[in-house]
Amino acid sequence: MEYNVGVEMVVHVEDMDNFDNALKNIKGLNIDDAKIESVKEEDVGFGIKSIKLFILTLDKEGTMDKIENTVSSIPGITLEVTNVTRI
Repeated sequence: MEYNVGVEMVVHVEDMDNFDNALKNIKGLNIDDAKIESVKEEDVGFGIKSIKLFILTLDKEGTMDKIENTVSSIPGITLEVTNVTRI
């Protein structure tokens, strides 16, 4: 499958005690019509971390909703889409 859209997201974990569990759940996600290309931890400061995702997907109707709904289904996180671009 040839992906033609890149999506950058930042995931904020509400409770840092659950950070490792959230990270594991994100790495195990299976999203229809998309592929998680990279998952990176980022130190925000004062012991707080976020997770940066780069996801490849198709330019077709409904894919962004699928991605957002799948990632945000993980309990204890909030999701922010920071960039969407054609590649």
